[in-house]
Amino acid sequence: MGRYLLRGKTDTVNLVIERSGQQYDVSIPRVLKNGFDLSLLPGPALGSGSFSLTEDSIGYVDGSSLQISEIPAMKGTLRESRGIVLDMREYPSEFILYGVADFILPDSMVFTELSMCDFDTPGTFYWGDHLYAGGGDPEPYEGKVAILVSESSISSSEFHTMAWRLAPEARVFVIGVEIPPAIPQQIAE
Repeated sequence: MGRYLLRGKTDTVNLVIERSGQQYDVSIPRVLKNGFDLSLLPGPALGSGSFSLTEDSIGYVDGSSLQISEIPAMKGTLRESRGIVLDMREYPSEFILYGVADFILPDSMVFTELSMCDFDTPGTFYWGDHLYAGGGDPEPYEGKVAILVSESSISSSEFHTMAWRLAPEARVFVIGVEIPPAIPQQIAE
Protein backbone atom coordinates (compact mmCIF):
# COMPACT_ATOMS: atom_id res chain seq x y z
CA MET A 1 0.00 0.00 0.00
CA GLY A 2 2.78 2.44 0.87
CA ARG A 3 4.11 2.59 -2.67
CA TYR A 4 0.66 3.61 -3.99
CA LEU A 5 -0.25 6.13 -1.30
CA LEU A 6 0.87 9.26 -3.15
CA ARG A 7 -0.17 8.20 -6.66
CA GLY A 8 -3.28 9.46 -8.39
CA LYS A 9 -4.97 11.21 -11.29
CA THR A 10 -3.99 14.75 -10.19
CA ASP A 11 -0.61 16.27 -9.36
CA THR A 12 -1.74 17.37 -5.85
CA VAL A 13 -4.29 16.35 -3.26
CA ASN A 14 -5.72 18.68 -0.61
CA LEU A 15 -6.25 17.17 2.83
CA VAL A 16 -7.55 18.32 6.17
CA ILE A 17 -5.54 16.70 8.96
CA GLU A 18 -6.68 16.74 12.56
CA ARG A 19 -3.98 16.49 15.19
CA SER A 20 -4.44 17.14 18.92
CA GLY A 21 -7.81 18.72 18.29
CA GLN A 22 -6.53 21.20 15.68
CA GLN A 23 -7.22 21.02 11.96
CA TYR A 24 -4.58 21.73 9.32
CA ASP A 25 -5.10 22.23 5.59
CA VAL A 26 -2.27 20.68 3.59
CA SER A 27 -1.59 20.25 -0.10
CA ILE A 28 0.39 17.09 -0.88
CA PRO A 29 2.24 16.65 -4.19
CA ARG A 30 1.44 13.39 -5.97
CA VAL A 31 2.99 11.26 -8.66
CA LEU A 32 0.63 10.80 -11.58
CA LYS A 33 -0.87 7.31 -11.66
CA ASN A 34 1.16 6.13 -14.65
CA GLY A 35 4.23 8.28 -13.91
CA PHE A 36 5.87 6.08 -11.30
CA ASP A 37 8.63 3.70 -12.39
CA LEU A 38 7.83 0.47 -10.52
CA SER A 39 10.92 -1.21 -11.95
CA LEU A 40 12.84 0.57 -9.19
CA LEU A 41 10.91 -1.35 -6.51
CA PRO A 42 11.58 -3.65 -4.76
CA GLY A 43 15.02 -5.19 -4.76
CA PRO A 44 17.74 -6.12 -2.36
CA ALA A 45 18.35 -3.31 0.10
CA LEU A 46 22.00 -4.28 0.37
CA GLY A 47 24.32 -5.98 -2.07
CA SER A 48 23.40 -7.39 -5.44
CA GLY A 49 22.45 -10.97 -4.63
CA SER A 50 20.14 -12.78 -2.26
CA PHE A 51 22.66 -12.50 0.58
CA SER A 52 25.76 -10.43 1.26
CA LEU A 53 28.22 -9.42 3.95
CA THR A 54 29.14 -5.80 4.69
CA GLU A 55 32.64 -4.57 5.49
CA ASP A 56 31.46 -4.27 9.11
CA SER A 57 30.68 -8.01 9.17
CA ILE A 58 26.89 -7.63 9.09
CA GLY A 59 25.06 -10.17 6.97
CA TYR A 60 22.04 -9.33 4.86
CA VAL A 61 19.54 -11.84 3.47
CA ASP A 62 16.88 -10.80 0.95
CA GLY A 63 14.05 -13.25 1.63
CA SER A 64 12.33 -12.32 -1.62
CA SER A 65 15.20 -13.74 -3.69
CA LEU A 66 16.96 -16.36 -1.51
CA GLN A 67 16.61 -19.84 -3.00
CA ILE A 68 16.69 -23.06 -0.94
CA SER A 69 19.73 -24.17 -2.95
CA GLU A 70 21.63 -21.04 -1.79
CA ILE A 71 21.19 -21.66 1.96
CA PRO A 72 24.41 -23.72 2.40
CA ALA A 73 26.45 -20.94 0.74
CA MET A 74 24.62 -18.32 2.83
CA LYS A 75 25.52 -20.19 6.02
CA GLY A 76 29.17 -20.40 4.98
CA THR A 77 29.34 -16.70 4.17
CA LEU A 78 27.44 -15.39 7.20
CA ARG A 79 28.42 -17.86 9.96
CA GLU A 80 31.13 -15.61 11.46
CA SER A 81 29.24 -12.31 11.00
CA ARG A 82 28.40 -10.07 13.96
CA GLY A 83 24.73 -10.04 13.03
CA ILE A 84 22.30 -10.92 10.25
CA VAL A 85 19.44 -8.87 8.83
CA LEU A 86 16.67 -11.09 7.45
CA ASP A 87 14.65 -8.87 5.12
CA MET A 88 11.09 -10.24 4.90
CA ARG A 89 9.44 -7.07 3.60
CA GLU A 90 8.44 -8.87 0.40
CA TYR A 91 7.00 -12.34 -0.27
CA PRO A 92 9.62 -15.12 -0.06
CA SER A 93 10.77 -16.57 -3.37
CA GLU A 94 10.73 -20.10 -1.94
CA PHE A 95 9.78 -21.72 1.36
CA ILE A 96 13.14 -21.07 3.07
CA LEU A 97 11.74 -21.17 6.61
CA TYR A 98 13.25 -24.47 7.75
CA GLY A 99 16.66 -24.06 6.11
CA VAL A 100 17.23 -20.66 7.71
CA ALA A 101 15.66 -21.76 11.04
CA ASP A 102 18.12 -24.66 11.26
CA PHE A 103 20.91 -22.08 11.01
CA ILE A 104 19.65 -19.50 13.55
CA LEU A 105 17.72 -21.66 16.06
CA PRO A 106 20.04 -23.85 18.14
CA ASP A 107 17.23 -26.19 19.23
CA SER A 108 14.06 -27.51 17.67
CA MET A 109 11.24 -25.29 18.94
CA VAL A 110 7.46 -25.12 18.56
CA PHE A 111 6.62 -21.97 16.64
CA THR A 112 2.91 -22.50 16.00
CA GLU A 113 -0.02 -24.82 16.57
CA LEU A 114 -2.35 -25.52 13.69
CA SER A 115 -6.11 -25.24 13.97
CA MET A 116 -8.09 -27.82 12.06
CA CYS A 117 -11.71 -27.85 10.97
CA ASP A 118 -14.07 -30.66 11.93
CA PHE A 119 -15.78 -31.62 8.67
CA ASP A 120 -18.40 -33.65 10.55
CA THR A 121 -19.48 -30.54 12.49
CA PRO A 122 -19.31 -27.47 10.23
CA GLY A 123 -18.06 -24.35 12.03
CA THR A 124 -16.19 -26.38 14.63
CA PHE A 125 -12.41 -26.21 14.92
CA TYR A 126 -9.90 -27.99 17.10
CA TRP A 127 -6.20 -27.67 17.83
CA GLY A 128 -4.05 -29.83 15.61
CA ASP A 129 -0.34 -30.49 15.33
CA HIS A 130 2.48 -28.32 16.59
CA LEU A 131 5.01 -27.20 14.00
CA TYR A 132 8.68 -27.19 14.94
CA ALA A 133 11.66 -25.38 13.43
CA GLY A 134 15.38 -25.23 14.15
CA GLY A 135 17.93 -27.50 15.71
CA GLY A 136 19.23 -28.90 12.43
CA ASP A 137 22.69 -27.30 12.34
CA PRO A 138 25.47 -28.82 14.47
CA GLU A 139 27.04 -25.34 14.71
CA PRO A 140 24.10 -22.90 14.94
CA TYR A 141 24.58 -19.18 14.39
CA GLU A 142 25.41 -17.28 17.59
CA GLY A 143 25.18 -13.65 16.46
CA LYS A 144 22.32 -11.19 16.58
CA VAL A 145 19.40 -11.53 14.16
CA ALA A 146 17.22 -8.63 12.98
CA ILE A 147 14.07 -9.43 11.01
CA LEU A 148 12.56 -6.67 8.90
CA VAL A 149 8.83 -6.72 8.14
CA SER A 150 6.44 -4.13 6.71
CA GLU A 151 2.90 -3.77 5.40
CA SER A 152 4.06 -5.87 2.43
CA SER A 153 4.92 -8.79 4.74
CA ILE A 154 1.92 -11.06 4.32
CA SER A 155 1.15 -14.74 4.63
CA SER A 156 4.38 -16.64 4.05
CA SER A 157 6.54 -13.69 5.20
CA GLU A 158 4.64 -13.65 8.49
CA PHE A 159 4.85 -17.43 8.83
CA HIS A 160 8.65 -17.38 8.34
CA THR A 161 8.97 -14.54 10.86
CA MET A 162 6.95 -16.47 13.46
CA ALA A 163 9.62 -19.17 13.52
CA TRP A 164 12.72 -17.04 13.10
CA ARG A 165 11.84 -14.61 15.88
CA LEU A 166 12.51 -17.44 18.36
CA ALA A 167 16.27 -17.24 17.70
CA PRO A 168 18.07 -16.37 20.96
CA GLU A 169 19.31 -13.00 19.69
CA ALA A 170 16.40 -12.14 17.36
CA ARG A 171 14.53 -8.85 17.17
CA VAL A 172 11.69 -8.03 14.76
CA PHE A 173 11.58 -4.52 13.32
CA VAL A 174 8.50 -3.17 11.54
CA ILE A 175 9.41 -0.81 8.70
CA GLY A 176 6.43 1.26 7.62
CA VAL A 177 2.92 0.53 8.81
CA GLU A 178 2.06 -2.33 11.15
CA ILE A 179 -0.75 -4.54 9.91
CA PRO A 180 -2.98 -7.03 11.70
CA PRO A 181 -1.26 -10.42 11.42
CA ALA A 182 -2.83 -13.11 9.29
CA ILE A 183 -2.54 -15.53 12.22
CA PRO A 184 -2.93 -13.26 15.30
CA GLN A 185 -2.99 -15.91 18.02
CA GLN A 186 0.44 -17.19 16.99
CA ILE A 187 2.15 -13.84 16.39
CA ALA A 188 0.76 -11.73 19.24
CA GLU A 189 2.53 -12.03 22.56
